[in-house]
Amino acid sequence: MLLIVTTILSTFVTYRVQKRVPFLALYIALITTVFGYLTIYSHDVKFIQMRDTLYDMTCALTLVVGMIFQKPFLKYAFEEVFPLTNKAWNRLTHLWIGYFLTTAIGNEIIRNFFSFADWLIFKGAVIVVTILFGLFALYISFELKDEVPS
Repeated sequence: MLLIVTTILSTFVTYRVQKRVPFLALYIALITTVFGYLTIYSHDVKFIQMRDTLYDMTCALTLVVGMIFQKPFLKYAFEEVFPLTNKAWNRLTHLWIGYFLTTAIGNEIIRNFFSFADWLIFKGAVIVVTILFGLFALYISFELKDEVPS
């Protein structure tokens, strides 16, 4: 229940600070609320575990669709923070697609073949790995200097 409340609260705070609808935060709040409710109602943790797979797959699919239509969504979200070249944005997007697919597959493997305690350890590790991966992905994307940032 705490996860549901804090997710909804953070979405509201994001809206108040940014003065725009935070679509990603709204999506996260929606799936967290639905799967959190199913977990509480059924007393079965598989629902909150499946939420993570759905989230990761949705993120990967969204980035793939952006690449298909030549609209790198990461660029639109972060171009004011990170001045990268188009080639760097494409590399960063491909790296994150791979990362989201890997974590989704990993989540399903751990969820289906290991205990809930093992899954919690996995989720804790994923948080640390996500931070390290994000820094690494930015570092190698900043290395692409063959064009002017756009």
